Amino acid sequence: KALACFDLKKTGAEHWRPLHPRVVTALAGLPARTERFFRWANSSSLKPYWKMLTEKTGIPFTAHVARHTFADLFMEKGGSLRDLMDAGGWESERSAMRYTSKQVERVRKAVNRL
Repeated sequence: KALACFDLKKTGAEHWRPLHPRVVTALAGLPARTERFFRWANSSSLKPYWKMLTEKTGIPFTAHVARHTFADLFMEKGGSLRDLMDAGGWESERSAMRYTSKQVERVRKAVNRL
């Protein structure tokens, strides 16, 4: 099982997380590296790339938006709050819940599972 270390947490702690099999497959086709795979020094150094992507696609994008989308999709697929916290690196329920939106359909599915 493939793991990746995301060491850009605000706390400075290492953030080891499993990689989805499709990500492993996509990365396997790229040239091997011995250093960091993603070579940015911090999240600010990604901003020029995000700006370029936004300009080319017309779709606003930031890491913050990505975290909200990840949290919503994770919960929509039936993930638990504890697992969301672990996957996203949030240390409190309150922090994790700030990244999820109130989705009526997700709540409806949960109620129907009772």
